[in-house]
Amino acid sequence: MHRHSFPIAALLVGLCVLLDGCASKPTVNETGPPPDVRLGAVLDLLSFETGRDQVAMVIDAGGNAHVIIAANGPEEVHHVVVSPDGVVQRERIAADASPSVISAAFGSDGRLHALLDGRHLVREASTWSAADPTPWAAAGIEVYDPRLVQGANGLLWTFAVGGKEVGAKGRWEWYAIGGAMGAIVFPWHSASQKLVIVPEAAIAEPLWYVLDPQDNLDIQNAMPLVDGYGNLHVVYTALRGGLGATYEPRYARIALVPVPAADQPPAAGSTATHTLVPISGSSIPWPRAEPGGLLQAASAVDPQSGSVLVVRAHGASYTLEDGKWVPPVRLPLSTFWEPRMAPAGGNAFHLATTADDRMLYLLYADGAWSMPVDLGQGSVQSRGMWDSLDVASAGNDRAFVVWPTSTGIVGRWVDAQIARETPAAGDTAEQPSGTAPIPAPLLDFSAGNAKLVTPGVVTGYSAAINAGMNGQLAKYLHDSAQWEALATQVLKDGYGDDLRWYFLGRAAEGLGLCDAAERYYRTSKERSTSFWTRCLGIACVGFKPGQLLEERMAAVEALRSAGRCLDIPDQPSTHPPR
Repeated sequence: MHRHSFPIAALLVGLCVLLDGCASKPTVNETGPPPDVRLGAVLDLLSFETGRDQVAMVIDAGGNAHVIIAANGPEEVHHVVVSPDGVVQRERIAADASPSVISAAFGSDGRLHALLDGRHLVREASTWSAADPTPWAAAGIEVYDPRLVQGANGLLWTFAVGGKEVGAKGRWEWYAIGGAMGAIVFPWHSASQKLVIVPEAAIAEPLWYVLDPQDNLDIQNAMPLVDGYGNLHVVYTALRGGLGATYEPRYARIALVPVPAADQPPAAGSTATHTLVPISGSSIPWPRAEPGGLLQAASAVDPQSGSVLVVRAHGASYTLEDGKWVPPVRLPLSTFWEPRMAPAGGNAFHLATTADDRMLYLLYADGAWSMPVDLGQGSVQSRGMWDSLDVASAGNDRAFVVWPTSTGIVGRWVDAQIARETPAAGDTAEQPSGTAPIPAPLLDFSAGNAKLVTPGVVTGYSAAINAGMNGQLAKYLHDSAQWEALATQVLKDGYGDDLRWYFLGRAAEGLGLCDAAERYYRTSKERSTSFWTRCLGIACVGFKPGQLLEERMAAVEALRSAGRCLDIPDQPSTHPPR
């Protein structure tokens, strides 16, 4: 996407080399039961010597998997259909073709479309033929990384364009050549690149939705998704290159529905062929910076709830529920590559990934990850899999996974038996009628018996690191009133300075736990009197606990006077003192 700037291209190539060369054997860092899944037979989709091949996949209304395979040698593009009972049918789409980007989606009329770089093809009956011009061809502009995305009622076109095409300004960046003793610093002008999404929906004048045209940052690693109601969700990186390069993860959401001209959102501009509609994303409050942005990441959206799940290679998963990002959940693998995801319905998700040349399947359900299931041997080679691993579903508990072996592309059906948990007897504290139950892990907290490490000269070092990395996340949970999540995150970090005790007090107050809130606020006040146990500078993430406690104690007293405090019986602590 960044052909306009050789420094950024070199940076990305270097990152790719680094990522590809530092693979290590996977370590399962948790134990637990594997998911309840039924695995179909491994099916041969296309036989050839693999390497730098590409795969794109969609599921049709009948449950058939349509796999588009662009083979690097021989240079051919094939369409493989796999029925729900494992019958494989193959046809060649194009010969002597080696596209750099492929994608596929069903149009509003049910026809299958394929995009091979900028070549647009559609399947008519049993043949493939050239289709209508692409939106950018009709507009006569140059684009990068064009793709098709499956929508709820048709397909979407996505592509990157130079910022000047959509009214976004460029920027100057600084680069350096040479060593520390003789570096030459020079400026370089970069024309920002923006992501454009064009729905297929039949409207009088095509709408071009432009991501973040208000700034001059590049849009990178964008993962556009559409839920079952036609809402667009995009997780992406806003990038600034050069010295002091920044990678800010962002998220944007907008309803993609045809609306009368009078009701359309304010347009950034228009031409004879389209109208520009700005989409503004917001920063994702993840607990730590993500170096390199979302270079190896996957995301999926639940078709009914609109919840979004994001997984980054070797990292944790991040979930957006009811418009709020909840604390991250670690996967049971310390090392994994090329994550790919698809929705499984009911806020559950299928994940296919690779580790140590093995193809793995994991299920995310009820806010937790299953243990991995081995799907079979893969052929990672020295170049990685990149675009030859994929998973697709129709938004239900059945998924089809495709991956490369040394002798060709294979796939298999995975049926997940998802048993969504309901609270068991004894898992919640008894509470007055009409109040939300307290989760079992927060019973000590609810009774005022939370335990955190008291900072000292030689104590609390690892807890301080955890709290520091998650400071912005804790602030976000506080500001968005996610009290259970805030308490859970602080208890997990385990650091006991005045700010974290204040956070526990605020979480208890927000949940109506007046006695616990008063205890935690008193502890915060005690911790604020010592240099060793109070937060300092940027570690306070904008809070001044000592100045807030009097107001908060008065708020707790107001709750008590209004009869809005919960009566939680004192619980014996289940945590050893630290």
